[in-house]
Amino acid sequence: YKIEQIAVKHKIPLDAIIIKESFREAITSLNSRIAEACDRAVKLVEEAVRTRTKPGDVVIVAGIGNTIGIGQEEVPTEFPPPVEERGAIESGRLF
Repeated sequence: YKIEQIAVKHKIPLDAIIIKESFREAITSLNSRIAEACDRAVKLVEEAVRTRTKPGDVVIVAGIGNTIGIGQEEVPTEFPPPVEERGAIESGRLF
């Protein structure tokens, strides 16, 4: 919340792009649905920077969140399909 407090105080605009995951997805390896949502999120960030800024503006892009499902070695090129759970919170949705 400190980031938001300082941004409001100094009238700094903020955008947030969120990828919602189920509880299982938050503690297991990255699946294909979350990987696709990441690709969509990157495009949304790029579009926001292009349309909302001008040359000379300062932009900070911060990835804040759970990285437990991302290994510390080589980035995989294929991801398993998500495990469907009855009653689980839907994943891969951008808010």
